[in-house]
Amino acid sequence: MKSTITMWKYTRMVVLTAISAALYATGIAVLRLPPPISLVPLSQLFPVPLSLMFGPAGAWGIAFGATIGSLITGEFSINQLFGFIGNFLLGALPFLLWTRLRPLADGNRAVRLASPRYWALYAVVVIGTAFATAVVISWPMHMLGIVPFSFLVNLIGVQDALIGMLTIMFLSLVYKRVESLGLVYWEVMDEVDLDRPQGIAGVMGA
Repeated sequence: MKSTITMWKYTRMVVLTAISAALYATGIAVLRLPPPISLVPLSQLFPVPLSLMFGPAGAWGIAFGATIGSLITGEFSINQLFGFIGNFLLGALPFLLWTRLRPLADGNRAVRLASPRYWALYAVVVIGTAFATAVVISWPMHMLGIVPFSFLVNLIGVQDALIGMLTIMFLSLVYKRVESLGLVYWEVMDEVDLDRPQGIAGVMGA
């Protein structure tokens, strides 16, 4: 995850972090369904596309945006400390896994959805990210005796996975435009500052 540190020396990556945070915070504050389904987090439409487009800037943006969003809605609490880590992973895992989930992944950072293979890769990335994030958020809550682990991990994981799958439509609409503007993270940053595409075992250590 080297790129999550080295990105801070790039002005455009800092700007993309701010944009990602603003979008996610706005989504948390505005994209709310009426009761009784108001707990469905439509803001989860943003993390996967932001991650695949902006990489580490998307990761930090999601983490900061979730904190800002909870302050706007008056829902900030000690739980948000665990949520910051979980939301950072929510924004980091998609771009890291996209190049590493072999044999589906081919090491190419660019998102191409032109074949069933890449649709399958997208699905695995979304589902894997959703449940990995759910575990990180749910375990501390369980240890503190706030919410049972199995209930919360399944609630967060299933919700995020289902909504995350819908993001493939949003991404297909905006990705090529962002790429043509040279704003995808791997065009903004120098290769030496990027994480090397490799097997799944190297996700955390790259």
